Amino acid sequence: MTLASLFSNPKVRIVLAIAILAIFLVLSIATALTERPGTDEGYFANPAFNLLTKGSMTTTVLETYGTPFKGMDQHTYWIMPLQPLALSVWYRLFGFGVFSTRGLSIFWGIVALVSWLVIVSSLFKRTSLAFLVVALLSCDYIFIVCAASGRMDMMSAALGFAGIASYLLLRERSLLVAVFCSQSCVVMSGLTHPMGLLPFFGLLFVSLYLDRRRLRFSHVAIALIPYVVGGLAWGSYVLQDLPTFRSQFFANASMGSDENIGGRFVGLTSPFTGLKLEITHRYLANFGVGQRGGGAAAKVKILFLLLYVAGVLGSLVVREIRRATNYKLLLAVTVIYFLGLTFIDSQKAYYYLVHIVPFYLTMCALFISWCWSRRHLLAKAAALGLIAIAVIEIGGLAYRIMQNNYAKGFQPAARFLTEKATAQSSIAAGSGVAFGLGFPANVIHDPALGYNSGKRFDYIVIDPESAYSIDSSKGRDAKLYDYTMKLLNTDYDRVYDQRSYTIYRRR
Repeated sequence: MTLASLFSNPKVRIVLAIAILAIFLVLSIATALTERPGTDEGYFANPAFNLLTKGSMTTTVLETYGTPFKGMDQHTYWIMPLQPLALSVWYRLFGFGVFSTRGLSIFWGIVALVSWLVIVSSLFKRTSLAFLVVALLSCDYIFIVCAASGRMDMMSAALGFAGIASYLLLRERSLLVAVFCSQSCVVMSGLTHPMGLLPFFGLLFVSLYLDRRRLRFSHVAIALIPYVVGGLAWGSYVLQDLPTFRSQFFANASMGSDENIGGRFVGLTSPFTGLKLEITHRYLANFGVGQRGGGAAAKVKILFLLLYVAGVLGSLVVREIRRATNYKLLLAVTVIYFLGLTFIDSQKAYYYLVHIVPFYLTMCALFISWCWSRRHLLAKAAALGLIAIAVIEIGGLAYRIMQNNYAKGFQPAARFLTEKATAQSSIAAGSGVAFGLGFPANVIHDPALGYNSGKRFDYIVIDPESAYSIDSSKGRDAKLYDYTMKLLNTDYDRVYDQRSYTIYRRR
């Protein structure tokens, strides 16, 4: 029985789909249950929590005195609005909590898997290849970590993938319907995160590449409808306080990161710098090479990067793959996404990779499939080697899950804090800690620890992200670093120090 005939059996496809979904759910749920609450998760959950409990989409967890982020206690303009709105509905259905927040991302991870099953099946007409792609995705390290995070990256990426998938699925039946559905998904992707620009340009290229002779003014007109509706909806909220919108939105859009103080758009002003940072930070540093590489266990992640590189290079080298129908389309959209990540964003965070990893893995699946079809043992060994890396990724995720930083790190620190502090105690803690505690009114995230506001807190909680930010401020803002060190050493006593959480009490 050939592979094609095997996949023509509906029962086989159902069993494989269930198995792939089970792998994804086990890995993502286990990761979601064991990861400590992150700073970004706290930032993004707070407006949704306030919308649920107070009826207004405000950001109250962050100290904004002395910053350009004005009016956060009235409106949340510094992030796109769709994820907080979706989260508030999600909370009404499933309750508020760290895992509930991450559950929404897991749901969008399933949407992404289904979308890529449709994309690969539509482009290459090979069911076996489509299942191989989603199987690789279901255990991919980056994909799982993003699916188990309370950030909005998986939601934005999944909506973008759904846009491309719906266009490919519907274009032969009704081009008008395909255009409307696909553009609606892309608009929602952009209203979730600015990285929705990637599927916008990707879908535009797909549409022109496949149907430039079929497209008419009516298609352009219907494509504009979601943009008009989305623009009017968001615009009506923005116009409630336009000066505050300008302050928050552009401050967030232009800010750098702890490693890159040149600003988010340094890649546009200096393309060479953008490309250099893309390679050294987005890929090498985030996959275990460089200063942020970590210990020996983190170095294993370089194998995961090797999987992407082997897939891309292998598909480019093999003539049969290059000549495959729609391979050039896949390659072109991958390049569009890569250039967008390189030049639009210079923070180079790993979580934006969720937008492009499925493209890499599709090329990898093409190369694995080609190698396996060869008679040479070396080619089959290469295919098995690449699949083995995917299995190692499961081991890497299992190691991360076994660390259980939520139960072993966050929860003991949270218990200590709730036992020692009172409801009247002022507490400076990262937004992730506030998120894990349920956003109590007396917990505020002040990264400057009162340097700007002059506040003095009864307790200061330093989590791993806060510690890293303080350490990196040594080169970014020496005065702030000196202030922080003097404050903690002279005005506070260390009363708790376990598993990367340190708690200080004011003398």
